[in-house]
Amino acid sequence: MKSEAQDVSVASTLITNADKVTYMVGGSAQTITITLGLTGDGTDDGSVTKMEVYFTDNVKFEDRDTAKTSSPVAKDFTPPITVPSAASDKKDLIEDETVELTIDSAKCGEYSHVCVVLTATNDPDTDDNDGCLPFGNSVGTEAGTKQCTVPGIKDNSFTATAPETYTIDTTTAVAFTFSIGLSNADTANSIICTAINIHLSDDESLTKKSTAVPAAGKTFPLTIAASADGNTATTGLTASIKADAAQCSSYKYMCAQVIPGNAIDCFSISDKIKCPDSTPAPGVLADSFTITSPSSYTFGTAKAVDITFSIGLTNTHTAAVECTAINTYLMKDTSETTKSSSFPVAGATFPISVAAGADGSTATTGLTASIKADEAQCSSYDRLCAELTPGGAKGCRDVSKNINCEGDSGAGFVSSNTLLTTILAFAVMLAVRP
Repeated sequence: MKSEAQDVSVASTLITNADKVTYMVGGSAQTITITLGLTGDGTDDGSVTKMEVYFTDNVKFEDRDTAKTSSPVAKDFTPPITVPSAASDKKDLIEDETVELTIDSAKCGEYSHVCVVLTATNDPDTDDNDGCLPFGNSVGTEAGTKQCTVPGIKDNSFTATAPETYTIDTTTAVAFTFSIGLSNADTANSIICTAINIHLSDDESLTKKSTAVPAAGKTFPLTIAASADGNTATTGLTASIKADAAQCSSYKYMCAQVIPGNAIDCFSISDKIKCPDSTPAPGVLADSFTITSPSSYTFGTAKAVDITFSIGLTNTHTAAVECTAINTYLMKDTSETTKSSSFPVAGATFPISVAAGADGSTATTGLTASIKADEAQCSSYDRLCAELTPGGAKGCRDVSKNINCEGDSGAGFVSSNTLLTTILAFAVMLAVRP
């Protein structure tokens, strides 16, 4: 018998879960399950090496408009699937194979079919290697439904109908009931909403949002009628909401986000949220950082200057807090980028307990540090700062007239410029003396 290459043909195409699949713009990928009946009319066995699935505009893949066809989702068969020689009767040789499909918004309206295309080795006729099904939810003849329009929300329609009064905090969830006006821009077809997620957020765009809480109280998916404008509210949605401590202080809105499409509507909760105090930490009374000795000093690069200083520690919390360390450093105005290495503070036993409500008027005294400017940034420094741990509160004082980057430094040191000024002033005094 003369050897003939196997002409593999797709005789039947079945998407076994077509009744459960909706390809939605803005929605999640849909997993479809495919079974193909194959025939062959050659004397040699055929081998199918790959399956590709497309959205397209034609029941015959070879007659498609490529501009109205999606990119393929491919699945390789390793080892290849064998199509026996002269398999003239339909055989389900590809059975229950799954792929994930996501429909794109740009071409969604152009698509009419889902096509499955096979690649076979030494196949003399590839025009019969495909099977295509139209959209619809009938298993056996259709491929699943498509939805090109995403649900919308009528502005300011998302409201809490219960409870009438509430406070959102980080400890106890509040059981809410909501209503929302869902809209549909498609004038011919109803669409579905698969979920509504509730978030707390810092703004009405969900820039900094809480973990989603799926709304309950209704059976999803919800069907939204063609041309629905949102004036007829969907009521009875429920969710239990509490704030997470990490972002609680940033929340100002409660928002609903509709799936698919992510339409958002929000209402303000800025006066209905209560957050715990931030990590308790001491503060510094403004302008309370005072160098008590020496009475005159100049910071330079040659040697360290030993200073004693006082500072007013504050506490806005309802319980005492601890200051575990204080570090000093030289700095340029308020720039954290031009800053010396830190000089640890001694002269006190750490941690220092700061009483609840302390206003800083009673200074902590006897604190000491050794200050020396580095040559690289010396000329930039104009203030000396003390920074508390924890919390990073700081107090600073102007030392722009106490920096000498060219000469010596130390307690009681007078810079060369100051000395020259003094000599000239004395000379003038002598010159005008009678």
